[in-house]
Amino acid sequence: MHPAVLFIKRPDFIGKLACGIFLFGLLIYDLYDEVGWPLIALGWLSILLFPFAKRGADDTLLHLTSERTFETINGGGMGRFGALYLFALVPLTLPLAAGYFIYHTVKWRQMRRQAP
Repeated sequence: MHPAVLFIKRPDFIGKLACGIFLFGLLIYDLYDEVGWPLIALGWLSILLFPFAKRGADDTLLHLTSERTFETINGGGMGRFGALYLFALVPLTLPLAAGYFIYHTVKWRQMRRQAP
């Protein structure tokens, strides 16, 4: 089964989705009257892709740093740098989610080819 499907089935997905709804919901609500429908649609798409972007960013950050540094930066979402980390992910949601899907799809296809 594709790693994205496995991630959707985890409880962690719901928490990240709720965070995305909160962050992008505020942006959509604030900008609704000032921007056109394409940007609002992009906001709704970003809500759906935020869990994958957050998971990809967390996995990459954990791979590049130590567990202690990762906990300091991520801090459960609202640690010292947690809010800053989340707001830094907002404009990067679409490229991070695309990177997540590309990386896991390539890895998944390689695994399927090697399986007997």
